Amino acid sequence: MTFNNLPKIDSSAKHSETSERRLKDRLNLSTGFNCRSQNPDTGIDFEVELIIESLSSAWSFPIQLKSVASSFTMVENGKFLSYSFETSRLNYLLRRLPSLGLIVIYSDKDDLLVYDYVDRVYERLMNERGNEDWKRLEKVNIHIPAANVLNDDAAFSIHATFVQRFEQSVIMYQEHGGKYKLPLGRLTESNEEPIDID
Repeated sequence: MTFNNLPKIDSSAKHSETSERRLKDRLNLSTGFNCRSQNPDTGIDFEVELIIESLSSAWSFPIQLKSVASSFTMVENGKFLSYSFETSRLNYLLRRLPSLGLIVIYSDKDDLLVYDYVDRVYERLMNERGNEDWKRLEKVNIHIPAANVLNDDAAFSIHATFVQRFEQSVIMYQEHGGKYKLPLGRLTESNEEPIDID
């Protein structure tokens, strides 16, 4: 590029901007999410705080947003879409306890967002592969259910799921934090009995 050339806006930058706009159309303050772009991007695209009854909760989870120009590549008779995903990025998301977060993929051609919870993507990979050999690869094809369209109903469901995860985490921390020498083992007094996961 010479002095007389101006910077070109490539198609991936355009798709990225559109995907972010579509995501924020679904997950925003009105639907109970405060989406904060991560700049610089150090492993995730958004840090999302849950808004509960118009109050900031201090409970946040990550979103990794990807986009494709074409339609999704479908597998298993259209039941899942397949997307090549960095294993290091998946590992990073799995460290974000207790929420773990979401992977969201946008098809520019179909103007469609699909999503899945990071833990479900990981469990599906382990079941499909039958061993951990895939962890030595740089990338792996993850499968996301085609039915997981990010619409208004999905936003409500996602909100409820993450609220429950954080509520249960607080109960677990209160009951067992002191045993592991975590600070403030009992953050608040609670009369609730811990949920028996069995």
